Amino acid sequence: MRAFILIVFVITFISCNNRSSIKETTQDALVINNGYSSIITKPDSIEKNQEKEVELVVLDANQVVEEFELLYKQLLFFKDSQDFKKYGFAINGPYSEWLNNVQDLKDNSKSKLLLSEGIIVVELELLGLEYVSSKGKETTVTRHFNTIFSEVLDKL
Repeated sequence: MRAFILIVFVITFISCNNRSSIKETTQDALVINNGYSSIITKPDSIEKNQEKEVELVVLDANQVVEEFELLYKQLLFFKDSQDFKKYGFAINGPYSEWLNNVQDLKDNSKSKLLLSEGIIVVELELLGLEYVSSKGKETTVTRHFNTIFSEVLDKL
């Protein structure tokens, strides 16, 4: 008797879990019934949503590239200034905000989009720190990073 009850219980459990199914497919809508509610989706809206997601990713990538390029150009502009040579990225110094912006970009999940372009944001931070230690002068490290950044940004 216990075996019979166990078999009935298992069959009932399995049939309840299999309730989620596609109930009806038409040209206009896809109706999915999960046993509790139905979801109606139009295939056209699915395609449009996918297109919007692709557009958002491209827009995000462009925004991240623009922000990176702006920060890079700012560094090249102020690296030779006397204030930068004196204070570098000291807290509350004139260029500490630049370093904070680079670190924010580095921590931003969207900055990973730059990897596909060959840019690693931490390299911009390292370039800035190298300029601090060299007092704005070019070194092997700065020439290396500047070559990479200018080649990548020229392609974009």
